[in-house]
Amino acid sequence: MIHGVLASRYGITGVLGSARQRAAGGGWWDDNGAISGCVAAYQAVGVADYATSKVNLANPGTYNITEGKAPAWDTDNGWKFDGSTNSYYLKTGVIPSSLTWTAIIRYSDFVSELAYAAIYYAQTTGPTKGFGIQKTNFRFANGGRVAVAGLDTFPSSAVFAVANRSIYRDGALLASNIPEDDGVPNTDVYLGVANQNGGPDGATYIKAYIKAVSFYDNELTLAQIATETTAMNAL
Repeated sequence: MIHGVLASRYGITGVLGSARQRAAGGGWWDDNGAISGCVAAYQAVGVADYATSKVNLANPGTYNITEGKAPAWDTDNGWKFDGSTNSYYLKTGVIPSSLTWTAIIRYSDFVSELAYAAIYYAQTTGPTKGFGIQKTNFRFANGGRVAVAGLDTFPSSAVFAVANRSIYRDGALLASNIPEDDGVPNTDVYLGVANQNGGPDGATYIKAYIKAVSFYDNELTLAQIATETTAMNAL
C-alpha cells in the first residue's frame, strides 16, 4: 500500500492507480495533472516491491526501468547503490531531445569516494554532450556542463533539479549558467552511474540511495520545481 502524499494528496488507488485517475493526471510527478510534460517518473520509496519501483508512473509500459545490474531495494530507503567500480545501475531508456528538458531527483546517504560519481547521467563524446548530475566540482549538465561555485562538498541528501540552463537544490535556484554550446547526448539516462556512449562508465558509480526521479520534456518553473520538491520529500 502506498502511503503519504501518493495516497492522501493525489488519491491514487493501489500502486499505480486506476486508469481513470491516471488519465485525469497522475500524482506527485505532475501535481495531479497541473504540471505538463512528464515523460517518466519513478518512485523507489513507499511502494510495495522492487518490481513496482521500476514502473514509469507517468506512462506505465513506456520507459519502464531495466537493469544494468539490480541494486538492493527496500521500501523505506529506495534503491541502494554501493559505489564500487563493478556496481549496480539502472537504465531508464529516456533520451533527452532538447536543452529545455527538466530532471528532478531525490537521493540520500551519498558517501561515494569515486571522484566522478554520477547520480544520473547520459553522455556522448566527440564533442562531449551531457545530461545529469556529477560529483566532480559539483557538476551539472544539460547539454553543456558547469560546476557551481561556492559549494565545497556534495550534499549527502537533497532534491536537485536541472531545467534548461538552471540548477535548483531543494526547491531554490542555485545557478542559471549551464552553457548551451554542446547540445544534448543521444544516449539514454542511467541511474547510479553515467551512461557514456551507450555503456556504464566505471569511474562514476555512486554510493547512495535514490528515492524518486522524474523527467519532463519542457522547462519547469521555479514554482513547479518547488511543488515537485515538496511532493518528492513527502513520499
